[in-house]
Amino acid sequence: LATVRELDLSSNEIDDDGFVELANSPHAAALGKLDVNGNRLSEAGAAALLTSPHLAPLRILRLDHGYQTDVTAT
Repeated sequence: LATVRELDLSSNEIDDDGFVELANSPHAAALGKLDVNGNRLSEAGAAALLTSPHLAPLRILRLDHGYQTDVTAT
């Protein structure tokens, strides 16, 4: 995971606990694009992803149903 630049986790039934684990992983530090569409992500999981120091390089986060955000605008 340490060298992965794009990660598609769509439609894997991942819940907030899984996204918190990802957000807390220093191995995710190279991610520039993350697709979490179709999972069980709530505001808590999204907040963990958006505030994670390990995901600071993240530039594109696809949340659900084609909604995509440029995280550099936050």
